[in-house]
Order: sequence, then C-alpha cells, then structure tokens
Amino acid sequence: MRLPHVLFLFIILLCITPLFVNASEIFADSVLVPFDYENPQAGTFYLYYEYGDSFDVEKPTIFIIPDGQQFYVRRGTVQKLQKSWFDDRFNVIGIPGRMISETLANKVKKQDNSYDWKLAYSYFKSSQWCSDIDMVRKRVLGTGGKVYLYGGSGGGYLVQEYLARFGEHVSRAFVSGVPNPVVDAQIGVINDTFNDDIKKIGDNYLSKLHTALKYFEKDRGDLIMALSRQHYFYKSEELDSARAALIDSLYERNQDYFEKIKTEYQVNAINDFMNSPQAIAIRVRMYEFIQTLLEIIDLHGAVIYPTHEMQYNLALPLIQLYEKGEMPAHTMDLNKMSELETEMILLTGKHDKAAGYLSGVELKKNMKNCLLVIADDDHMFKHLRETGNFKKMCIEFFHDGLQSGSLITILEQLEDSDYASVTK
Repeated sequence: MRLPHVLFLFIILLCITPLFVNASEIFADSVLVPFDYENPQAGTFYLYYEYGDSFDVEKPTIFIIPDGQQFYVRRGTVQKLQKSWFDDRFNVIGIPGRMISETLANKVKKQDNSYDWKLAYSYFKSSQWCSDIDMVRKRVLGTGGKVYLYGGSGGGYLVQEYLARFGEHVSRAFVSGVPNPVVDAQIGVINDTFNDDIKKIGDNYLSKLHTALKYFEKDRGDLIMALSRQHYFYKSEELDSARAALIDSLYERNQDYFEKIKTEYQVNAINDFMNSPQAIAIRVRMYEFIQTLLEIIDLHGAVIYPTHEMQYNLALPLIQLYEKGEMPAHTMDLNKMSELETEMILLTGKHDKAAGYLSGVELKKNMKNCLLVIADDDHMFKHLRETGNFKKMCIEFFHDGLQSGSLITILEQLEDSDYASVTK
C-alpha cells in the first residue's frame, strides 16, 4: 500500500517498508533528546536516524527532512533514497522523526486509550522536530558543523522553520512543493483553488457537486478526502476530465463508484491508519497547517475547499481545544531568514493543488540567496521527475551551489522550453 506524497499539502504519504530488514544493510544511530525541549525534566527518548552509506568526514552531509505526515523516510529506506535521489558524493542522513517513537505515543495515551491532545501537541509540534534535527546535526557534525537540507511539501515547510531558527548551520537547502500557511494567512492567499477549477470544467459541475454532497452527506468526510486526493493520481492535463467523471458518477448517486474511489484514492486506508499511534503526529501537523488559515477561510460556507476541509477534519481534536482557548496558535517568525547566507532553491509548481506557487513568491522575499523556480507542473513534479531533471537539479545544486554551471544549463533549458520561469 502506498499513500502518495504529502497531505496539504501535504498528504499522508505512506510508503511500504519491509517489516524485516537485514540489520547489516542499515547504517543507523540514535541520539538522546528530551520529550519536550521547553520542559527538559519531562523525560528523554532515543531519536532514530539513518545513513545512506558509511559516513565519510570529507563529504558534505545532506539531511532528508520529512514532517509528521510524511512516511517516505523509514527504517531501512535511506540507502535506497541516497541511490535514487542523490549520489555517492554526499553523506545522506534520513531523520524519520518522533512519530516513530512508541515511547512518546504511549506518553500521550490515556488509560481509556484516548489521547491527551494538549500533551500530544507539546511533544509533536514542529518546534520539537526542528530541535531534534539540530541535535542530530550536532551529534554527527559537531556544534559548529554545517549541513545541507532537503525537504518536499510538509518536509519543506519544516525546513523553513529550521532555517528560521537554526539557519546559520545550513549551507544549502532544496525545497519543493512547499506550503507556508503562516505566510498565506498574512497575504490572504488561499491555495485551494478547487472551487474555481470546477467552475472551469463546465457551468453545471459545481451545482452537480453540491447536489452529490447533499446525497452523500453522512459520508461527506470521505467524499471530501477523495476530492482532495484525486490530483495526486493524475497529471495536470488529465485532471479536469478525471474530476468531471468523478462528479458525474457522484451526481448519479453511483454508490459502487464511490466505494471504488475510496479504495483507489486510499481514503479507507487513511481512515484505518488514523486510528494508529503514528497518526498522533499527523493530527498535530494538520493543526499547524490549518489553524492559521481559519482566519481567512470559511469552511462552512458555499465554497468547497477539499484540501483544507480534510486538514480541518483530521485536526479537529486540537482545533476544538484552540477554540476553547486551551491550545496555542501556530506561528513562525521568518525575520531571521532574511539575514542568512544560506543558498536555497525553492521549486514550486504552477499547477500545484496542495501548495500554491504564490507562497513561494512571497517566501523568496525572505531569502538573500534564493532561486525561485516556478515549473509548469504539479505538486508531485511528475514531468520534472520523469525527465530526470528534478534529480539533476538537486544534485548539481548541492554539489556546486547556485553558481553551478550544470545547474544553470538545466535551468536555461527549462526556461527555453517554456517549462519553467526562474527568478534569482
């Protein structure tokens, strides 16, 4: 079973990892970290991280950063990721994060097997993850050691937060398909363009969808999730026809088709997974994605925002506490980023339905040495990956920086083909 790239973004990406991995094939370590950096007396646990190969002090080191709702970095996966995404000129380290810690999950579980969501937020919020990353950096490279960071979608958002706090320790960062709900709320941007996209398919499709939502009212959560996830399964040029077919079938009250898409788009699998301890981190991360946006989005009005409504549904236990004044708002201070010398590539997709490119345009203003690439592509950058240019860009940037001749050639070719626009 595979649940594509991020939820909101940012998707639940659940890649299957072998249940049993030969320990001799894994280069792994751990570092002792606090449950809560703001309350060090609360206890400690060992944070797992994994190398793609044996460590070489002469090579630069790349950290692969997922966040609480991404699962492509798992035990036994980093060797494969190093070979697939990078090459042997780098040390590659994957940090799965605290969502894999049974110790932490058990700490927030109550006697009745429900969860203490206040404590869960304290333990699984993004600031704890950023501090974990810095603990690994110091463990591997020393207190003054500098690292390269790679993150996509929600992981890229976590990279931004790390830069905002510890950016002086980052030489280069490559992020793709990155949302930033804090920035979006500040500039009033709603990246979920679903409603307007459906209007463009045909005059009556939005009306048909509202009718279908009334019929499937008891299953609205599943239907919204399916609508939110559909774009991960199609190229941008295929999406309109796929959406039209889906809405037509729902309008015709085709229950069998509805059940079929819940399987195909992994709605059922996600619902099952959300009952597991690892889903605690997902709900916390979804809260961080949606809480700020509630200031500018009405999820209970006539406009349909499937991505944001899905996030809201997953984060509901924390949102309810926030509405009672018992949960802090999610914030990020980007001021420090403007002072950094860190080189950065910010890759965005013009047709990204999870993290719009306007966020990237605004984020670039906060970085001195940032290259903004707006590709004629989607959240998954399917075309860029199929041509091999995604990997080439990443490798050449990490090896030689923004001045890399090979990187400049790749970008010029993409611009010449009208595939991408590049802003230095």
